[in-house]
Amino acid sequence: MATEVVQFTRDLRVEDHGGLQKASQADAWLPVYCGTDCDDANVARALQELDAELRGRYGAPLRIVKGPAVSIVDVAKGVGAGVVHMCADDPAYDSQAIRDALGDTMQTWTAPLRDIQVNPELDFDYYALTLGSAMKPAAAPSTMPPVAATTLDGVDALEPSPSKEAPWADVSTNFCGCRSAIKGVRSYLTEGRQTFADRHFATPPLTSLYAASLAWVVGDGAPSARLAYREPASRAFSEALALGCLSVREAHELATQSGALPLSRTKGKGWPVLSARTATAFSEVVENGEYHRLLASAKGPRSRGDTWFRWEGHLCRTKTLRGTPSSDAPTFVCVHGFGASADQWERLGDALPSTVEHVVAIELLGFGLSSKPGVSYTQHLWERYVSDALGMIAGPVVLCGNSIGGGLCAGVSANYPGKVAGLVLCNTAGSLLDEEQLREKGALDVAARTLALDLEPYAGPPQVLLDLFGEAVIAGLRPQIPVLLKKYYDTNPDNADAQLAASIARDARDPGAANVIGSGAKLPPQISLNEDFATFAGPILVPQGSRDAVTGPERAVQRADDLAKLRPGITVRKLVSGHCPHDETPDLVAAAIQDWWPEAVSRAGELR
Repeated sequence: MATEVVQFTRDLRVEDHGGLQKASQADAWLPVYCGTDCDDANVARALQELDAELRGRYGAPLRIVKGPAVSIVDVAKGVGAGVVHMCADDPAYDSQAIRDALGDTMQTWTAPLRDIQVNPELDFDYYALTLGSAMKPAAAPSTMPPVAATTLDGVDALEPSPSKEAPWADVSTNFCGCRSAIKGVRSYLTEGRQTFADRHFATPPLTSLYAASLAWVVGDGAPSARLAYREPASRAFSEALALGCLSVREAHELATQSGALPLSRTKGKGWPVLSARTATAFSEVVENGEYHRLLASAKGPRSRGDTWFRWEGHLCRTKTLRGTPSSDAPTFVCVHGFGASADQWERLGDALPSTVEHVVAIELLGFGLSSKPGVSYTQHLWERYVSDALGMIAGPVVLCGNSIGGGLCAGVSANYPGKVAGLVLCNTAGSLLDEEQLREKGALDVAARTLALDLEPYAGPPQVLLDLFGEAVIAGLRPQIPVLLKKYYDTNPDNADAQLAASIARDARDPGAANVIGSGAKLPPQISLNEDFATFAGPILVPQGSRDAVTGPERAVQRADDLAKLRPGITVRKLVSGHCPHDETPDLVAAAIQDWWPEAVSRAGELR
């Protein structure tokens, strides 16, 4: 008797499921989920609902293996399966080891919204102009064959963890499931964005700086007025969509039936519409997620060393520039500045000394090729994002940041000092308090005051003005990118090349980019570098471009001097370079790192 296994991955549903359709023709079948994330709050809930659906429709309990996804190989052998069906939609799901082990036994299927591919070198405007018709979702099989006998655990073995400390994590969890997701989307479309947002997104618990920063934004106002245009739909349903509780075809069909304007008309900028705002906002969450899925799946000149992961359901990129984790030295982790991407670290990655064995660049949510969801961005969102990305890297790290990336690295080092062995700050952002400012009450207690919401109330402009501002900034700066880069790289203008300019211009046209800029008005009071470095005691290197055209050369030199005086353990190297010395003069920065590196290695040894 021929048995076929359906390995559920990021397809936790029965509708519009190609694997179930194919397995329905088998003599026997077995539905299985193998993963180390089984007990994650969102995954566990989705698995429980999938189990209930499989039992109700087909009398087929879902089997659970708490282990790596490649465990499906042993499952298949145990039931004598001739075929293992697996969805190949999610570029963040690494199936290569399974493919290598199963060979022809593994059969993949996909459920894209359209039969289309993305050229990663062209911008979103071109994509929006070349769309075909959306595909219709396929119905679930009416019957399935008998279930193969097995002793594998069922969903009773799940031990769901508490929801994450992210703001409104419980809202997202409550909609993770093939039943809950469709019920929630229908509720959102029926109630309307305003009612739905005000009901579900009241001030969140102050569980972290990230949550507190969004609690400050919402304050005592109406969440529907304070949150970004797509934010209620994005925060409610992105995790469910990423887990495949609802297929993109099903979601798109629901939005279209509710009157959503097509992407060919909105060009990913649906926020100015006066009609069908609710449905259009949800449609753009679906469409933008599908666009970034296609973008992450495409291969191009920028994809060398890329690895994709999901954060709050959104596709995000890291780039391995060198090696693998070492037991002797920390991993060197790079975080770019505003408007840049992970690609901007490639020159430094090539120039670093051989003693720096493992080099990774993290691309911030909202920049580069990574997703740009329509949420309210704050420095504490990005700090949590970076710290979560660090959780995927074994052992201690040295964080290297440029501009706002440096400020974020400083915050992460203070929040997670047990992970960070050292800091390299290239023309970093972040406030530096002088002696008079330090004497002010609460000057070094901003983190504690943020967690207690002991801040002046949020008084930002209406969201529509933030959106308009973001669009205006992009429209004004995008044509000037090549000229501005030459200005900022004035000691080595050859490195401000056409590829860099084209990448920045392309990324700025992604849907959601304008909202990232507009979110600048939602940043709560900064935690100063003085406060961060009173907590973080590790070594710090400051390779400072002394000809910084962003701050002005005089200010750049003064900041370097001020940082050197901040506390012992801070080494400053003033370089003949501009705002991005790591990319403009990578050899100079690499030489400074080589001299300083033993301090970081020593500190990493203490943390291991």
